[in-house]
Amino acid sequence: MEQAGQSIGVAIFEAEASGMLNWALVGLLRLKARGYYHIPESVRDAIARFKDDNNPIGEWVREAVKG
Repeated sequence: MEQAGQSIGVAIFEAEASGMLNWALVGLLRLKARGYYHIPESVRDAIARFKDDNNPIGEWVREAVKG
């Protein structure tokens, strides 16, 4: 329950902190078992677009050198 003067964020954290820790630890175990980060294709695409937006010459080279 939220006490008077306590923000909703603090109340949620106090109620859910142990669950958040367990969620993070399960994720850590999955990461250690897999041995690497799985980066979704949508994130890979966003990274490539970001790089292209900040390096037009690199984008041109990547497009021009396609085999």
